Amino acid sequence: MNAPSLNWRTVLGIGLLLAALLSSWAALRNRDKGPEQTGQDVGV
Repeated sequence: MNAPSLNWRTVLGIGLLLAALLSSWAALRNRDKGPEQTGQDVGV
């Protein structure tokens, strides 16, 4: 059970990849919502 240890470059690469995927997913979700949708129910 000797799993390969992750070095800082691997951790940094995975972190950047996850951050890029998360930001692009959030941007796509916000793009689907039109800017004219202003009446949002707060607390729902």
